[in-house]
Amino acid sequence: MIRNIYVGMKQIFIFIAFLLISYQIKSQTCVTIADGSWTDPSTWSCDVGFTPPPDNSIVNIIIGHSVLIPNGEVLDFDPSSLEEVSITSTGVITFDNNSQLVMPSGSEIFVEDGGEITTTPGNSAKTLIQIGGNGIWGRDKSCDGCTDDPLMGPIVLDQYSTPGQLPVELIYFDGENINGQVELNWSTASEENFNFFTVERSLDGVEFIPLGDMLGIGGDQINNYSYTDDFDVDQTTYYRLKATDFDGFIEYHPTIAVYPSGKSTNEEVSVYPNPIRKTNNELVIDLKNSDFSSNSSIVIFNTSGQIVFEKTLHSKVTVINDLALESGIYVARIQHPKGQYTTKLAVE
Repeated sequence: MIRNIYVGMKQIFIFIAFLLISYQIKSQTCVTIADGSWTDPSTWSCDVGFTPPPDNSIVNIIIGHSVLIPNGEVLDFDPSSLEEVSITSTGVITFDNNSQLVMPSGSEIFVEDGGEITTTPGNSAKTLIQIGGNGIWGRDKSCDGCTDDPLMGPIVLDQYSTPGQLPVELIYFDGENINGQVELNWSTASEENFNFFTVERSLDGVEFIPLGDMLGIGGDQINNYSYTDDFDVDQTTYYRLKATDFDGFIEYHPTIAVYPSGKSTNEEVSVYPNPIRKTNNELVIDLKNSDFSSNSSIVIFNTSGQIVFEKTLHSKVTVINDLALESGIYVARIQHPKGQYTTKLAVE
């Protein structure tokens, strides 16, 4: 009797050990250690030995370099042995001619801020990324949601994504610290197939936590939103918007900073005159910080949400004298390294 119990327990322990070993084998991570080809062993560092992904034991892939998927290479993860695969990238993934990435249902690709998915010139593959049998990104225009444009982070791709059909056109997003609370305001120009916003906060600009959801208003008119975060800012605090459409596609919008002093990002920019005289249509943009001059831009929308003017700003002070705007009300959005500045403009 005792021997039978011992033998039975031994068999159970052996079975549990087998499951643990199998789980470890099928839960390995590969991390890039250098720029290079996806199929080159020197590009990767993996948990156990080296097998270039896709391998049935590799389920987590972290890319922090520039990685090229070579000409004609089809990276087909085996759905019969893997439930899902996760790729997280802050680097650049480039698809060469006729190369493809095929991932099983439930897989996701997280392209972080600064990351990019792109192709070499002349790529002729129809579907470059396929998840769960759905074409997510590629050259075949008959593929629902496929686009041949580069995908810039932050963005999340799964089998329901349609990255060629962004859920909302954001005009501006701004925040200000007022009496121990953060007042967030934003506007959209269009909301097609859009479901809801998620407001997120971060203390380091990297790790964000969700604060709450706001349902979309919908339509192709300008929609205004506001959200109050009952949070006493005692250090620079970061906020961003996550937009989710009815198909589950997620789009992250640019991050803004809110400061302890109550200074908003609006104080980094000055726009004048306002109103603008139709006789000269001249507008002055003063960035107030010369460091902003290499990475700033202005976009002006009419009340229908259409872009009527856009320009890259190359200096601390820019004089724009080619607006050619008709009389009316407009919204100006200025993007700079610390966030966005928005203001209503009147043309008389």
